[in-house]
Formats: sequence, C-alpha cells, structure tokens
Amino acid sequence: MIIKNILKALLFSLLSILTLFYIYQTIDRESDEDKIIELYIATFNRVPTYLGLRYWLNEMKLNRWNSEKLAKSMFMQKEAKELYPDTISNYDFVYLIYKNIFNRKPNRKELEYWAGELENRNIPRELFPLAIINGVKVTKENSDTEIFYNKLEIGRYFALKKKSNNLSLSKEIIKLVTPNRDSISKIKNIIDKDNYNLISFSSFALKEITYPITTKEGKFKPNYQHYLNGSIKDMVTGLIWQKDGHLFNLDSTLTYCKQLKLDGFSDWRLPSIKELLSLVDFNQKEIKLNPLFSFPLKEFYLGSSSFYETNQTTNILTIESRSGLIKPIKINFKNEKKKFIVLCVRENRNYGFNKFKVKNRIVIDYATNLIWQKEDSKKLLTFEEAKEYCKNLEIEGYKSWRVPQIKELYSLLDYSTPSKKRALIDKKFLSTPLKSKEYNSYWSNTIENNRPLIVNFKDILNYRESKKNFVRCVRDKEL
Repeated sequence: MIIKNILKALLFSLLSILTLFYIYQTIDRESDEDKIIELYIATFNRVPTYLGLRYWLNEMKLNRWNSEKLAKSMFMQKEAKELYPDTISNYDFVYLIYKNIFNRKPNRKELEYWAGELENRNIPRELFPLAIINGVKVTKENSDTEIFYNKLEIGRYFALKKKSNNLSLSKEIIKLVTPNRDSISKIKNIIDKDNYNLISFSSFALKEITYPITTKEGKFKPNYQHYLNGSIKDMVTGLIWQKDGHLFNLDSTLTYCKQLKLDGFSDWRLPSIKELLSLVDFNQKEIKLNPLFSFPLKEFYLGSSSFYETNQTTNILTIESRSGLIKPIKINFKNEKKKFIVLCVRENRNYGFNKFKVKNRIVIDYATNLIWQKEDSKKLLTFEEAKEYCKNLEIEGYKSWRVPQIKELYSLLDYSTPSKKRALIDKKFLSTPLKSKEYNSYWSNTIENNRPLIVNFKDILNYRESKKNFVRCVRDKEL
C-alpha cells in the first residue's frame, strides 16, 4: 500500500511538471507583440501606442528578453511607479491589477490568496501582472477570459493595424471593453474615426498647434464625430464635449462639471470662454453652435469658467446663442437667479492658451499657427479700406495678409487684467493709444446680417457698431 501511494504521488508530480512545461511552452510561443500588449493592459491599464510597441519590441530583440524580464522592466517605468507607489498595500495592489485585466475587483478568496503570496514574497510585485495573465491562459472560457482576449484584440487593432499614437485614446478605449463581442466593433469604430482625418489634433500637437481655430473659411475646418453615448469629439481641437446642454443657476453652473461622471470619465470641467468659442458656427441660422449638440432652449447664454472684472463689477463671460458672440453677464443680487446652459468638456487643457513670439514687426502665435501684425492700422478705416490695407500690406517679407475672422480676433483677447490705460490684448502687441470717449474696436471678416462683426478691445462689456474701426491684419503660418 505504501509503495502504491508513493507511485501515485510520483505520477501526480510528473503530471504537474508536464502540465507546467506545457503552459510555459504555450505562453512562450506567443508573439512578442502579444506579450507587450498584454503587459501594457495588466500594468498600465491601457493599450500601447504604435511607437511604444516598437520601442519594447526593439528592447526585447536587443536584450533577448523573455516575458519575465519584459515584465520587470515595464514595472520599473515612471508610469508604473506613479500607478503603484511603494506605499500602497498588497491588497490594494491586487485590486488594481484585477481591475486592469478583468474590469472587476477580486473576490475575497482571490484577494486573500494573492495578497498572502505577495506578503510572503513568493511572488514579487513586478511579476504579479504576468502571473495573472498566465493564469488566464489556462483557465476555461468564462467572462474573465472573454474580457482579457477582447482587450488583447483591441490592443492589436489599435497599435498594430491602425498604428495609432493617440495616447489619450489608448487609455479611453480600454475602459469600454466588455466580455460582449459587440463592444469590439464599437471600439474599433471609435479608433477608425480618430484616424479618419489625416489633419487631426494629434498631428497638430506634434507641431505645437494646441489652439487650432476652426472656421469653414480657414485652414482648420470643423470636424466633429459622435464619440461615445453622451459625448462628441472635436477631431481638430482635440476637445471632447458633453453632447447635451443642461440649464442651471450660477452656483450649479460653476460646480456641475466637477461632479459629472459621463461615458466612464470623471475628469470633466467647465470650459473657458475660448474653449466655448471653438463650438461657434456663424453659418447656423437660429443657434450659432454646431447642430450636433442639443439644448433645451433656443435662446440662452452658454456659461464658462472665465470672468471679467472691473473696479465696479464682476462678470461671467458667456456665449450668446443667437449671435455667437461673447456676452459678459454682470453678477449681483438682482440676477442671482439667472440661468445658464452648461456643456462640460475634457481633454486638451492647453486649448485657449497662446504661444506668442515677437519677431521685429510681427507676432507669431505657435499655438494657433497664425502670424499677426504687431501694430494695428494706427488709424480708423472703413471695412473696405481695412480689406485693402491688409491686402497691400508687406511686413518682414510676408505678404498675403487679410482681415481676421472674429474667432481669430477673439483669440487675442486678454480679459484677465482690465485697464483703462491699455487695450485688452497681450503686451507683445502695440495698439493705438486709447482716448477716453473712443471705443478701441477692430474689424473682423465675419459677416452677420450683411455687416462685418467687430471686437471691442477697450471694454468687452460694450459692443457698439461704428462705420470706422481699426484693423490688425493676420496671415496663416505654413504648416
């Protein structure tokens, strides 16, 4: 009997060794691309970009790494250190890795077992993601294996087939994967749309164009795509917008976006006035905003996080729906019940911030890809005179100047430090000295009701039409 039991134990041990050898061989035969994608998902909770994938493939080839060495090296990266600081407990660590791979928290038995293994140092943290991945591959098909392989398929599609380098999207799409195969086609559709337009925000960002101004007449034309259930992505500016506007009083206007959880994201914010201006479309008839968005009213003020203060008043800057123009609303006890429409935004936090550089008599804005005349026309002109003035202008060897569109002109507004002594524009620009009774208004080439719109750089609280205004000419910088 004793000999029989010994033989059974030896046979069991041999079968265990053969099984482990089979598992190792199966895993080792995986492509290096799949190994990298799987570890990205487990460690970083995202799929790799094309460039990231190429980097690790090169490292594996040069150093002849296996999966363990790859896992250890990834865990040493800054991104991993920020996600998993030494101060977090083993329980929290196990919880995070399970969420990355399975979109669920571990059950009590799983949590106790793996936390114990880490505590007893039977497995180091840097190899724990790999251990869970390897476990999936020898598990019978269930919801965990389905979601794991669905994530792997999305990683292959994103980094290998589409060769995308959109880091933001690599984080977003992984959160949308479910065990259901229907999620795969929906996510692939999102990836396809992101790569659809060759001139997209990701390509602009490589050239530091973080504030492209969209107009149908200009180089950057509007291009919106339905993104997820409740949001729309501007493919040119890189901003992701809440699809439906909501009506609130002032207090709720200022706090709503911070509390919003929509489409799996909680990093929504109340947009600045310049971010809101990106939505304005003067070609629309009733509401001067892109028709993909929905609003509960036809006449309203679109609230922003921007304020304009004077010695006497504090004003919230809004967009008036009917005109598409900036409208300051005075804040006081009389209008504390004033209602605003709110559209929250996320991504591209650099939008609305200029990158000016002076070169003699011109100012280059690298953020918008525009070149501006440093001085203005120095005298008041009719609109026709203004067009002729810009047409004939030659500065620093540059020709092809024009009267700016109003959204381009608005990009120069600096309402942060109002002063009676200077125009509301960056100090790098020279403006004709202001007179006490004179409005420092500038022509735009945006026509509304057969009249060109103007921007008042002396006081944005007042809009007054005039037959003669100044002009500051602009031209496009070559891409």
